[in-house]
Amino acid sequence: MDLKSDHKPLWNLSKLYDDEHQQKYKNLFIEKIETVYDQIKNAINTNNIEPDINYIANQLTDCIHTSLEESVGRRIPQPPQVKWFWNDELESAFQDREQCYR
Repeated sequence: MDLKSDHKPLWNLSKLYDDEHQQKYKNLFIEKIETVYDQIKNAINTNNIEPDINYIANQLTDCIHTSLEESVGRRIPQPPQVKWFWNDELESAFQDREQCYR
């Protein structure tokens, strides 16, 4: 599944209560974070080069997202539940809000 989809990613985080899924997430994250750790360590050891903090932050986020994807999987976003107060105006506002996050 592509991590750059139109919707904000949602994962089956409740699976992390299960020891097997939790351990799988930890192992994947530890494996993936090594490159980020090496980049930070190199930046510290070479005082004359400033690290690209945005790049490192994006790499860290990618490690978290990929580890979650591979350990617990994604959840499909549920459409808002139809309630007595849900009307066309609220639906339009909801769609506008969702568009802002794309």
